[in-house]
Amino acid sequence: MKNFISLYEFLKSYNSNALSKQEVTELKKQYRKLYHAEYNRRRKKPITFTLRIKKQDYKRIKTMQKNLNYGSLNKFIITTLLAYIDKGYVYPQDESKQKLINEINAIGTNINQVVHKLHMHSLRMDANTETIDSSEENLSRILHGYKLLKITIDQLKVSIMDFINTPQPALLGIPWNELQQDKQKLQPLIHLLQKQLNSL
Repeated sequence: MKNFISLYEFLKSYNSNALSKQEVTELKKQYRKLYHAEYNRRRKKPITFTLRIKKQDYKRIKTMQKNLNYGSLNKFIITTLLAYIDKGYVYPQDESKQKLINEINAIGTNINQVVHKLHMHSLRMDANTETIDSSEENLSRILHGYKLLKITIDQLKVSIMDFINTPQPALLGIPWNELQQDKQKLQPLIHLLQKQLNSL
């Protein structure tokens, strides 16, 4: 590893020639620990670089960062660049996520209620055998409970997919002259608008 003491130099600094075989083995273990700790530290260290932009561009970036509720300019720039590369969208940081979390929590509550009702009202036990009553009526209730559970889970899936596939209002904040000249931004927008039109 660059700019890190070699094992030979490490052992030499402890005058390893005068040490016992066991002491040298211990020093080698210490070296390996130090080496791996330094390797992991360097591997996790983020890459830094300087970005030079005009003052007016900086103001635009800061405005969008504020509009989308990003606390960190660094995170906003990285998210925006990756969204552009992946032809995706930059979502507002707090509102959209919180809305989705609230929907998931509400659906989770519904799932809990369905399971609770299923256990309380549907699962009748046979007193003699201490097993689930296998009568047609009881099995029908269990099946109905699980159908309700599936419907609720399907609603959750639809909510998540809607969130992922729906562009946020900020996308439409892009100036038209910028949009109309950029095929890569315009095509996904047209596709989503067409999809919305077909659903009406």
